[in-house]
Amino acid sequence: MKNNKKYRGYLMAMSIFLLGISLSSAQKGGSPGHSEVSVYGKLGMSYLAYELSQGRSLNENAGGLGLQYAYYLNDNWSISLGAEYQSFSSKTLFNELSGSSSEIELEGDAFEFRYTAQNYREQQWVDLLNLPLEVQYETSGQSTRVYLAGGVMLGIPVRQEYQTSIGSLKTQGYYAQYDALLSDPAFIGFGEWNNVEGPETDLDLEMSYALVLEAGIKQKIGARGNFYVGAFFNLGLNSLNKEGETYPSLIDYREESPTDFQYRSVFGAGADASSEPYAREMKIRAFGVKIRYGFNW
Repeated sequence: MKNNKKYRGYLMAMSIFLLGISLSSAQKGGSPGHSEVSVYGKLGMSYLAYELSQGRSLNENAGGLGLQYAYYLNDNWSISLGAEYQSFSSKTLFNELSGSSSEIELEGDAFEFRYTAQNYREQQWVDLLNLPLEVQYETSGQSTRVYLAGGVMLGIPVRQEYQTSIGSLKTQGYYAQYDALLSDPAFIGFGEWNNVEGPETDLDLEMSYALVLEAGIKQKIGARGNFYVGAFFNLGLNSLNKEGETYPSLIDYREESPTDFQYRSVFGAGADASSEPYAREMKIRAFGVKIRYGFNW
């Protein structure tokens, strides 16, 4: 909560700063001229960047679509508000991991649930409704101009899910009171399973705060149209995942359904109850090509 307040303060200060620059530039030359409404698409790398205690992550391609309204303060400067839907996707990979947790089985006996997983994968999907506020400067010219835009963006999670898949999973139960390690029977949840796939499960994420940059070429089309093609970059400032005080085991044994394991996200679980999470500090990253068509009046 404290970090969110800090980032909101940064974004508000930056917005006021950018607006002040634009208004100052408008007073130096030119007059308020026109408005422009545009639609655009973004394509490139759009992923979730995070820290891992082990394993590795893969970044994936994604994109977004949006609408933008711009008001021109003079011939060169404009300020815009927008709304866009942008997708982010990443994958966490472990060749092998293991963990344990203290459990109670159907007959009431306490035991230590142990697991070893080969080829463990977690896919994350996060879709955001982004609300960017930007200031744009463009060079003078009758038909072709170079532009540079920058600002801040608030992202509201619309989709926030993960899914687990495991090539091979081996589970065991250690009963300290009997000094016995069981690898079966399967109906109690002890055994080996291949090609395991968990359900798509919700993540619990915060809103995103990000910086946005864009640069490219603006080409006038007809009397009122403009075609833009440029490169964009989005840099997330805050962590989306919520930090906890303790982190349970990544794979959870369920007494009421021993063979139906619960697969927690790497952002909220570790090897056992006393360990740190496998992943933390989830932030958005995106860069690529942005194509925009605007209509002005």
